[in-house]
Amino acid sequence: MPENIMKKNIIMMLIIISCVSVLTSLMGKADAGDIIYDKNKRLLTVHADTTSFMAILHDVEAKTGIKITIGGGVPDKYITLHAEQLPISDIDNLLDEFGLINTAFIYDQKGNISEIIILPEGKTATQVYRPARRRGY
Repeated sequence: MPENIMKKNIIMMLIIISCVSVLTSLMGKADAGDIIYDKNKRLLTVHADTTSFMAILHDVEAKTGIKITIGGGVPDKYITLHAEQLPISDIDNLLDEFGLINTAFIYDQKGNISEIIILPEGKTATQVYRPARRRGY
């Protein structure tokens, strides 16, 4: 193989590796080690650097058991988030901080959040989430 072609191949390989490294750092993903949930005290701790907010929400759902429904059209954001012992009841404030203000919360009989619905701008909860009608009522 001629020396010029070999040098070009090496340069292309280095460019590809650099691009992959940059994309990987921009598209980080929260994992179970970044999120701790104390079920007894209902406190959430999150440590994530340049991470997809949707990935964080997915992990929060898995850790807390709170169902999180994200409506189509809600944009993802890459964020840095460090929250220490956030009461899960204050998660609405966290969503507000990241511009996700069009949300609906469903509570269980004990007054604890059981489901969070995040809607795109311009949609209401009745447009996205309609409970089934009961017959005879």
